[in-house]
Amino acid sequence: MRHWLPRLLLLALAASLLTPLPRYLRGLTLDEYVVWLSQVAGLALAVGLAAVLGLWWRRGRRRGGCK
Repeated sequence: MRHWLPRLLLLALAASLLTPLPRYLRGLTLDEYVVWLSQVAGLALAVGLAAVLGLWWRRGRRRGGCK
């Protein structure tokens, strides 16, 4: 259960954010939409970078550590 709980919580968070999203986006002006889109892109970039660094760190530990 501990293996699946974080994944289920992330899935629930994503669903709670995406469900009201179309109504929210229709209410934004163009400037507000650009700001929202840049924040989403920045968050996606940060998550991707963290994933790549995490994989690189794990790979280095398997080889006997970084020296």
